[in-house]
Amino acid sequence: EAMEFYFGALKAYAQPSPIEWRREDLIRLFKSGRLAMYTDHVFSVIEALEAGIDVGVQMVPAGPQGDRPFATVVVTDSIAIPAQARHKDLAVEFAMFMTNFENQATWDITLGFIPPMPAEAGLEAFNPWYWQVFIEGLEYGIPQAASIQDWEGVQEALLTATQKYFLGQADAETALKEAAQTINILQGVQ
Repeated sequence: EAMEFYFGALKAYAQPSPIEWRREDLIRLFKSGRLAMYTDHVFSVIEALEAGIDVGVQMVPAGPQGDRPFATVVVTDSIAIPAQARHKDLAVEFAMFMTNFENQATWDITLGFIPPMPAEAGLEAFNPWYWQVFIEGLEYGIPQAASIQDWEGVQEALLTATQKYFLGQADAETALKEAAQTINILQGVQ
């Protein structure tokens, strides 16, 4: 249903050759006035503002099947310590150092990550209006599927399905069933 909506009803409004663009490249189309709206990172908001563009930010609507008004996926970085680590105590010490409030805040501000610690949201760096939309969106977030074993393979399967549908090589249901089969194989599900 979502694929048919995005590539059916919205097809006339999409950027030129949409399957050729990566998300991080869309800011160029936006800045040139060839794209009015798209989903992106907070750094693109800052880039647009610095270019003098009067930009707005809105949470992504959940859609007709959603049980909440908005939807987002919550993604965070993790520090893992392998079972084979020879100096686990030092690794734990390093992880605690990197994730203390000051270092975590510096990391999030520098990389433009939505602050995972509620106290971080009160820092001056997160006060601009555009940050508030991203921070408030956490309320509607669902965790990224941590159990996916091959992100690149899953992305490739979904991209292939999207391209097949968009190029008229398959209907949405067929393209997505093929993607699901590939993803199940990648996940070891038969």
